[in-house]
This record gives sequence, C-alpha cells and structure tokens, in this order.
Amino acid sequence: MNEIDFRGVVLPYMAKILDFFETHYPALDIEDEEDSITIELSDQRQFLINIHPISKQIWLSSPLSGAHHYAYNGETQDWMDTRVDLSLLSQLKSELEEVA
Repeated sequence: MNEIDFRGVVLPYMAKILDFFETHYPALDIEDEEDSITIELSDQRQFLINIHPISKQIWLSSPLSGAHHYAYNGETQDWMDTRVDLSLLSQLKSELEEVA
C-alpha cells in the first residue's frame, strides 16, 4: 500500500473513531491532533491512538492492555490487531466499557 492509499483508508477510520467517542462518551477529554487522538479518562490515564505511516499501521497505547499495532485488512476493510483477531474499534469499545 502506498502513502496515498494508506491515507485514503486511515484518515476516514480515525474520523470514525473520533465520532464514536464524541457520540458515546461525550464526558471524556478527547484531543484530536493531526495524526493522533488522545483520550483522557477521569483518573488521568490516557489512550493514545496514532497513525504510523512508515509501517502503514495504527498504533494504540492503552492504560489497560498496553501497546497494540493494527494493520489494514482489505477483505474486512477494518484495522485489525497484528497479534490477535480483534479490530481497533472493538478493542477500544471493550476497554472503555470497563472504565468509562
């Protein structure tokens, strides 16, 4: 996947994540930077989601489960964890149900 193709699939997904949080968790402190989203919980722990163009992945740093890398799966058109069969949005939903 070249840089243009990567940006074409990653940017809409990041917007989808941002929209999900703003809709379902409006009380959370959400910071949207150019290539990253920071979500701060009420206890000051943070989720950091950022685009990693060199590896063509999205990286998640979670205060609950640690670091994860997600690669685009063209068949499912979703960003899937490179170690387990779980999408980024599914991971975030699951973890936020525990703490938010």
